[in-house]
Amino acid sequence: MFYKVPFDQTIRQGDIIEGLISFGSIVHKFLSDEIICGFDSKPSFSIDLRFNYTAMMTPCCTIRKATYISLCPLYPVSKKIKLTPNPYLSEDPTRINTPVPAEKCVPPNAWEKELSADEKEKRRQKGSMFVYGSFFVFKRYESIFEEDMIIDFNDTFSMS
Repeated sequence: MFYKVPFDQTIRQGDIIEGLISFGSIVHKFLSDEIICGFDSKPSFSIDLRFNYTAMMTPCCTIRKATYISLCPLYPVSKKIKLTPNPYLSEDPTRINTPVPAEKCVPPNAWEKELSADEKEKRRQKGSMFVYGSFFVFKRYESIFEEDMIIDFNDTFSMS
């Protein structure tokens, strides 16, 4: 991942935009079948509304001709996922962006003590894989953001 300096006014996929409002819902209590049938529907949720960084998700070739664009909020890696048990990922969170050898997909303690020899062999035979399929990490960059940031593709939203 690299960032272009000086910045220009052409918007491209992967560009970081600052100051747009993004929102998400935080569910505290879901509806269940029992609640719906018993008409006791008291779901509990809150709306997370913030001005933050967002990444352009719309492909470069369609940005100018699209009727809407897709964006995805960025979060500090430390607020979205816990990497500390896995030193391979915590020392460089951008490793999430590439396939990782089977031994590095789980914390060393889990690999050594929790997985059987058969399970280890099955995982090795599958080869390298993505640890988190729905995340992408942006390396910190001094003039943009001060820590590694992450997007969760499940949080993508559109604007017209």
